[in-house]
Amino acid sequence: MRYDGGPDSTLAGDPAGGGHAVGHQRQEEREDTGGREAFWEYRSNNAKDEIPVDYVPGPINTSGVTLTEELRQLTELLAKNAHAHWARQRLADGWRYGPERNDARKEHPDLVPYEAPTEAEKDYDRITAMETLKTIIALGYRIERSP
Repeated sequence: MRYDGGPDSTLAGDPAGGGHAVGHQRQEEREDTGGREAFWEYRSNNAKDEIPVDYVPGPINTSGVTLTEELRQLTELLAKNAHAHWARQRLADGWRYGPERNDARKEHPDLVPYEAPTEAEKDYDRITAMETLKTIIALGYRIERSP
């Protein structure tokens, strides 16, 4: 599937399929205008800590994208790398391993090597990596390994 602005490949905030806004905005703004201008007007008029309670996530539609076996294997490497970046940032911010999450003490049970958590726990990173690859393809890009 290729992102071409058609009805099968829409971006968040643009129900007509023109693909103008990705992110979040109030439901009524998305239905009324759906364009980039409404999105940026909303973001500039609302403080960062005033996140709307009616937020509806609207990621790019990747349901028509099928990854090759090679890209599915790449997904696992990207998931492991994403975990390593997340853990490095947490550690740099003063967090450490703890048996349960405790924000006050900056402890987190996932501050372990990628191989340690259960498969179900690793799925969060896998899904993020897979959807990133699928989004790149849905937007019309190719992912090729260098010779």
